[in-house]
Amino acid sequence: MNTLYRYLLRLFTLATILFGAIATTNAAGAAPKRVAILLFEGVDVIDYAGPLEVFDTDGMQIFTVAATKATINPSDAMKVVPSYTFANAPQADILIVPGGQIDKVQSDPATLAWIKKQSAHATYVMSVCNGAFTLANTGLLSGLKVTTTAGRIDELRKKHPELQVVRDQRVVDNGKFIETGGLTAGIDGALHLVSLIAGDGEAHAIAQQMEYKWLPEGAYLPGTDAFHIVKEIMGIGMMSAHETGSMDGIASSSGDSTQWEIGYRLRSEKTDSDILKHVVQSYTGMALDSGGSAAVTTGVWQYRDAEGNQWNVKFNVDSVPGQTGMHVFKIEAVRV
Repeated sequence: MNTLYRYLLRLFTLATILFGAIATTNAAGAAPKRVAILLFEGVDVIDYAGPLEVFDTDGMQIFTVAATKATINPSDAMKVVPSYTFANAPQADILIVPGGQIDKVQSDPATLAWIKKQSAHATYVMSVCNGAFTLANTGLLSGLKVTTTAGRIDELRKKHPELQVVRDQRVVDNGKFIETGGLTAGIDGALHLVSLIAGDGEAHAIAQQMEYKWLPEGAYLPGTDAFHIVKEIMGIGMMSAHETGSMDGIASSSGDSTQWEIGYRLRSEKTDSDILKHVVQSYTGMALDSGGSAAVTTGVWQYRDAEGNQWNVKFNVDSVPGQTGMHVFKIEAVRV
């Protein structure tokens, strides 16, 4: 048995080595696809590094592009020097538009012009996370079905009513233009592209080599979680609770597509009932852009989301046993 096990292990190792060699030469013997990744100050690391790992494993030619050759700081712990600038970047077969801190880049004329120029001749253009906002601002997505990171789906709808924004797809394929959900969804999008170019088998082999559980059918859909309801309304509650003491981190966060509860630790000398009363008063008569009725004194708030679903949102405050002055402030959303 041990001899057989060692033989199988060696066989698997050999297959892995051979797969790596095959990937770098391209299955059809053609020149490797060229992938351009847009970089900018504050770009989210996983938005570009996830797809980069997939394409690199597949043997594609990858280069990064920014407005200038100045060092990019995706985070305090990382510095990246772009391969090219907008002025001298070669034409890519695949263009990746990642997200991150997009406040400036999403409306930067030079960035949008370069994306449009590359898109004119690229085979595929893929946005990751809130990079969808940047790509949408080029006007290239008008009338198409798109998605973005779960917490900003409603915002994308409001800013771009010309788009068909969906929350029940992790990767949206319009042919040339592909959009993914947030963060790790970029890996799924990249694997999807590999499957289009080289077949499902190669995409699954890359996922296996990366030790990544790829679910092409999109089984993991955070955009459908009720967390997006809690996130949209919790700002007022957190702010009003904070006025009674000091927030001390997240105590819990769990749920599914029909309900979500998140709890925050709160240090306060006030009683549970006084804190709750203050929170409820903050919501009384308040309505959000996408709908919502006044809070009632029981601590339940009725809310209608952008899709027309009715939610009951409940606020609760409980003292933590054995910890004087420590409370847990909870917000729970339940679809009616």
